[in-house]
Amino acid sequence: MLGCVWALVIVAVVDLACRAVLPGGELIELEDEMRARVDAMPAPDVEVIGDSVARSGFISGALADDALTAANVSTPASGAPKSYLLLAQQFATGRIPKVLVIAHSPHTFGQVRYEVLVGGFARWREIPALALDAEKWTDVLYGVLTRISYILMHRDSFRDLVTDGNASFFLNRAPPDPIEPDMARLEEFRRSIVAGTLKLSGRSAEIPPAAGDPFGVKEMNDRYFKRILAMAKQRGVEVFWVTMPTPQNALNVRSNVHYEQDMLAYLRQFEASGQLHILQGPFTVYPDSLFRDWLHLNEAGAVRFACDLERIKAPVVAAAHRAKSLHEARDEPSSAKRDRFAEQLSSLCPAGMTRKAGG
Repeated sequence: MLGCVWALVIVAVVDLACRAVLPGGELIELEDEMRARVDAMPAPDVEVIGDSVARSGFISGALADDALTAANVSTPASGAPKSYLLLAQQFATGRIPKVLVIAHSPHTFGQVRYEVLVGGFARWREIPALALDAEKWTDVLYGVLTRISYILMHRDSFRDLVTDGNASFFLNRAPPDPIEPDMARLEEFRRSIVAGTLKLSGRSAEIPPAAGDPFGVKEMNDRYFKRILAMAKQRGVEVFWVTMPTPQNALNVRSNVHYEQDMLAYLRQFEASGQLHILQGPFTVYPDSLFRDWLHLNEAGAVRFACDLERIKAPVVAAAHRAKSLHEARDEPSSAKRDRFAEQLSSLCPAGMTRKAGG
């Protein structure tokens, strides 16, 4: 018995020492940064929320015009519960967007990553409600233990260190790269074209076996997705759904299990009840060269997607303007800045490298 106590003490000391001297991890830093940003920012007219796929691949300004503001508050490893917590935190302070655009990767409906949701994202006061909503309370307990223990939180990195000698996580102390503002991204993209430094993958995206799983919705995700829609409806916020692009080989794998049909059937029930508008429902196929893996667009893919959004944005813009007309007038952003963005994007859409890259 005494030996077990000493073992626990040693583990606790090692854990505390690791937390004191080793890096905290990019995902946690990103989540802390995003929650702090949402705490501080004014409500945009058009707000985009999703996971890491939307965070890096969705240039939110493509859904605005010269009288509207837009922001992307997507967080990595996100699903409906994380998005609800983020939006509830924002809405509670009266900072309500005119339009909400949801762009979660569909596979996030089929899983709840408690080690991230509870272990890194949720604030302590939010955890009891998550425990009551969870299908198994032990999942939340595991998330709490992950939150407390540095070793448990970074178990994959410790495993890589022990099994492969890969210490990159512990040696990399650089803070996570922030996503640049929309205008800066377009300007950097143009510079990379001119300089000949634009990086395209040029290879077929590797598809993991899990991509062949049928579309499914965990009860926890369904509950929180419905709460997002109900919260938005209560405050008069119109909600749109956008499905992010996919490479052809991923769509091929998913077609075997009728993935797209089942996903659209799930979303259309909310559209039928007036809670959601499907702006882009079916998967749009992009060439492999526009992805950095089977899910995430590279910069060329993000600009290509912005061009496509620019062409279908009318319902979002109209909804935002309807909402603005019902509220008190407020200071408008400089149209000159927005005009520069629109000009940059329109100039890249017909002649940019995105189309030369394969579509």
